[in-house]
Parts: sequence; structure tokens; C-alpha cells
Amino acid sequence: MTRLALNSFFLQIFCLLLILTIGAGCEKGLTPRSYTDLTPANFPKNEADLNTAVTGVYNKFRQQDRSRDFTAAYIIQKTSVLVNNLSTTDEFATDWAITPQMIFTLKPTDLFAEQFWSRAQPTITLATITIEMVKAADYISDKRKAALVSELRCIRAIYAYDLYDEYGPVPIMTDPEIVSDLQKAQNYKPARPSQQEYSGFLVKELTEAALNLPTVTDNADFGRMSKGIALTCLLKLYMHDKQWAKAEAVSKEIIDLNYYMLQPNFKDIWAVNNENNKEIIWAIPYTGASGFENTFHFAVLPGDFKSLSEGQTPVPIQSWGQGYKLPWPVWDSFDPSDKRREVFQRYYWNGKAMVDLKASSSGAIPLKYPIDPNMTGAGSATDFVIYRYADVLLYRAEALNELNGANAESLDIINRLRTRAGLDTLAAGNFNQSTLRAQILKERQWELCFEGVRRQDLIRNGSFVSNALARGRQFVQPFHVLFPIPQYAINENPNIHQNTGY
Repeated sequence: MTRLALNSFFLQIFCLLLILTIGAGCEKGLTPRSYTDLTPANFPKNEADLNTAVTGVYNKFRQQDRSRDFTAAYIIQKTSVLVNNLSTTDEFATDWAITPQMIFTLKPTDLFAEQFWSRAQPTITLATITIEMVKAADYISDKRKAALVSELRCIRAIYAYDLYDEYGPVPIMTDPEIVSDLQKAQNYKPARPSQQEYSGFLVKELTEAALNLPTVTDNADFGRMSKGIALTCLLKLYMHDKQWAKAEAVSKEIIDLNYYMLQPNFKDIWAVNNENNKEIIWAIPYTGASGFENTFHFAVLPGDFKSLSEGQTPVPIQSWGQGYKLPWPVWDSFDPSDKRREVFQRYYWNGKAMVDLKASSSGAIPLKYPIDPNMTGAGSATDFVIYRYADVLLYRAEALNELNGANAESLDIINRLRTRAGLDTLAAGNFNQSTLRAQILKERQWELCFEGVRRQDLIRNGSFVSNALARGRQFVQPFHVLFPIPQYAINENPNIHQNTGY
């Protein structure tokens, strides 16, 4: 298919999406560009244009929809992957009005149900269109085409995996003949694919993308897709599907890249002066400029927050006021000497007195991203971490235990993380497969708390419902492991059947 063969209707959609994202690329040094009156004849016409189009796809990871209460796909805003995976678990408390998913009364017509769907589906379509643009570009080398196509396939697969995780297998637009033909697209009303079909698609996309991606990206390209990112998403898929042998093999493949390593100091993983460290597999870059801020602090700090202690320089940052919090039962589960608990703050200075949140709030302030004295307005320049190496190692420990029962390597992985946290090590002789499975679930929470993996961990462990019931969520049912398909999507395509129970 050539550039000129792209259907004008879909090109208009693409141009609209592109105009909204021009100048908002992942690379920190990207120069903003403006385009008007885009047509197939004038865009993309050179490699710079093509790179801008690819950057527009990248920007969907962090782009906020200000018209929809600042919702976003992959940062901490409402209905993002992070908040979706936190808010149905014991790692999340807030006083904001997002209770339906927290108390398991979510309906297909609720706005929450559609938010990630309404961002992921158009981005997958946009990535498909952009892949065809890259393939049609006669002004770049075949090697460059393969690299860009692999990046776009990896991005598309990440969105597709998270759709799968949240909603189950669903139809997505990856056929260029359908995407580029208005008539075909209007008549495209497929049924939901099987789990085997959908998982097979993801395996193919991620495996083939990894072949043409760099092992890691250097500072200039930090945030772009890499082999490490593709393999980590593939690992998450295999863990989701409980394909333990394949998960073990992919985790070893990531280790054998001989690049990633644990940081000596847990707090340094998220420090603004330690960005792109070797524990980070994927992070979304930020500069701190308006529209390019990491808004984590904006979402978690109390409205009257000035600093962590009296005498410190007040932080000139806005806050939503109530904030997302780590509930006290989880905070209390940490060993008091665990260095990882130090990033969840019980106290803060409001300008007049020290506030003890345990006496006045439902949880501690999650501050894995340290307070940056230079941040102003809505956020900081700290990169937003999505995948990190400790997660890969703990997945490996879990897969090995499922394959072989309690084993030395699984305990070694756990003990490496416990040692970094300042805790005593565990003895292999004290565990069998069942008790080590339970211990790994605990260790994953202490190591990865508030990073958006708890929901999947509980589901995979078979304790998602019992965990909710123990917290008094009496409406929870087994079908709540998936979110409801948005009602508008079913109205548009009646061949998409609703998830059981909704």
C-alpha cells in the first residue's frame, strides 16, 4: 500500500491526532513543529515528517485529555493503567469520587469503564496507520524502516496487552486493508477473538519486534522502544497466561542481555538525578516544562503540603487536594526497618505544624518519586517509570517456583532484594512450593508497591476476590477480574459480547 492509497477519512483522523500531539514527543530534545492543511501529498514527505508521525504515536502514552478530567493512558491520572491496577486492590485509598471500581459496583455505562479503552483502541489504529506510512516511505533505508516498524509494533502490542489484561481478548484494528478503507472499516464488526488467537498475536508482535530493536536505548533515544521493553511485555503476557516455562525462558533472555542491574539504593531508582539508570527498563521521559510534567506529586500530595519536615524549603506545587494514598494495613505490613517503607510518608509539614496522617487520613503519601525542589506548577521533570528490572527478577522467582517448587535461585532473587531493603535473608529450607508462592506475593508487594502490578499479582495468585472480601468489599465477584466492555463499544459493534457478569 502506498501513501496515496490511505483513505482520506482515516488520514483526516490521523492528521487530527497528529496535530494534537505535534511537539509532544517522547524524546526530551525534540523540536516542536506545526502543520496545517495536511494531505497525503505533503505529509509525510521526508524522514523528519515521518519521525514526527512516529513521535505522535509515542506521545499517546502520556497525553492527558483535559476535556475528560485529565484522564490519561500510562501516567498516574485517572483511569490510566496505573490507577486501574491500583484502585481495585489493597494498595489504594482516596477520598475522590472513583468508588465504583473500588467497591466493585462498576457498570458498562460508567465513564471509568471506557477511559482506557477509548485511548488504547485509537492508538492501536494510529500505530497501524503509521506502520503503513513507514513501509511506504521511499526516502529511508530498509534498515531504518525495520527499526521504526518494530517500534510501532511494540507500542501497539503494549496497548493491546493492557487491553487484554483489563478486558480480555477484544477486537483491535491491525489490518492495514481495513484501516485504510472507509467502507471496509464501517462494515468491520468482528466478534471477540479467542484467548489463543489474541495471545498468539501478542507473542508474534513482541517477538518479531524485539528482533529489530536495540537492546537498550541511549540517553538521546531514552523512552523509545527497546528489546528489553518488548521482552518485558512478553514476560508479563506469559505470566498472565501462567505459561511458566515460557516466562522462565524470557526472563532469562532479559537477564542475558547483560545490561540491567539493581540499583544499590532503592530510593535512587526514581531520583531525577539518576534517570535512565540500569534498573529502569522503560520510563516515559519528562522535561518539567508546561505540558511535559510528571504529575505524580500533583496526584498524591495533600492540599496543604509544604514540605516533608519543618525547616525544609516549601515545594511550590499545586495539588488535587485529597490525593491517592497507600492504605495503612499495607504500610503496617512492611517491616519497620524495611528501607522501602521510607518512601511512603506518614508525616508532612503544612506550614504550621507536622501532620500525622495516621491520625487523620486513610493512608500514607506514596513518594517513590522524591520531592524535587525545582518542581513548580503541576509536576516535576522526573521520568515516569513503567517497567523495571526488579519486577522481571521476581517474575522469574515465581515462574521457577511454579515449575520446580521451592528452589535456591528463587530464594536468591528474593534475598537480593531483601538485602537491598536492609532486611534479613530467608532460608530455602523453610519453604515448600505453597509457602514460597505466598512469600513471593508478599515480596512483590513490598518491592513493587504502588507501581500498578498488584491487581495482576492477586489475580494470578487466585486471591483477588478473597483480598477484596477481607477489606470489606462485599460486592466483589469472580468476574470482577475483568472490567466491563464499554457499552458504547457494544452499541457500535453488537458482535462484541459483554464480559460475564456485567
